Amino acid sequence: MLHILYIDTSSEFSHILLMNETHILHEIKSELPNEHAQKINIHIATILQSCNISFSDLNAVVGV
Repeated sequence: MLHILYIDTSSEFSHILLMNETHILHEIKSELPNEHAQKINIHIATILQSCNISFSDLNAVVGV
């Protein structure tokens, strides 16, 4: 199965999600502006753990 980690830090609110070929499996949108540096690693770990996916299981990481 295809797993793509999408990371968008292009605006003041970050948006990180894990998706497969057809669905978003889990997503986190930051609640506070400009907290990218403080939360990005925590959000990525939370999403991967929630979906029982390891970083090595990812087929792609897309950053915007």
